[in-house]
Order: sequence, then structure tokens, then C-alpha cells
Amino acid sequence: MIETTSSSVTYTGNGVAGRSFSFDFPLVATSHLVVFTTVTATNVDTPVTTGFTVTPLTDVNGRITGGSVLVNNAIPTTSKITFKRVTPKTQTLNFESGGSFQAESLESSLDKITMILQEIARDAL
Repeated sequence: MIETTSSSVTYTGNGVAGRSFSFDFPLVATSHLVVFTTVTATNVDTPVTTGFTVTPLTDVNGRITGGSVLVNNAIPTTSKITFKRVTPKTQTLNFESGGSFQAESLESSLDKITMILQEIARDAL
């Protein structure tokens, strides 16, 4: 179940290395969290592909509902850091004719569709 419309969060840097940042939106997998910094004066984005660790929070079904990101390097006060969910636009669920119906599998697929729609709406702005 997706209970939030949030799919990204941005923080202003404070020049401190080893800072932890939280996010409160669901992910299908931690690899779907994209990190980038933005220089405030120029609005130039730079992808961050290393130097951070994602620690997910999960619900009783093992779904990621949020979490935190420990960033090793300091983010200057003149920059922002953004954490954005980017879900692959694929459909991997396959119900076999006459096979068992897994409600949790269907729920996860519907959640993924909702996440993708939220991301499309976010990026259209």
C-alpha cells in the first residue's frame, strides 16, 4: 500500500562529512534511489554514484517504506543534495493460468505502478 505521494526529498548542505539524511517514501529496491547534488547558484546537478550507504526501513512484509542515507562526503552549504526514487518501468509479475493467486504479489505490482505514476507526475513539473 502506498500511503504517501512523496517520491523525492532535498536537503541543504551543511559542510559536515558523514551526515545521515532520511527519506520517507517507498522503494521497490534500494538501487532505485538516485542521489545528486545541485550547486545552488548555478542549478547544475551532479550525480552521486558512490560514497553513500542506504539503510532501508521495511514493513512486516519486507517492503521498503523509507530509510536513511549516510553520505560520506560533506555537502557544501552552497549546494543541495536530493534523493529521488526512480523505479524501472517494467512489469515482471506473471500469473499462470490455473496457478495459485498471490495477493501480496498483486499488491506489490499495484504499488510499483503507483510509484511509477507518482514519478511521472513529479518529473512533468
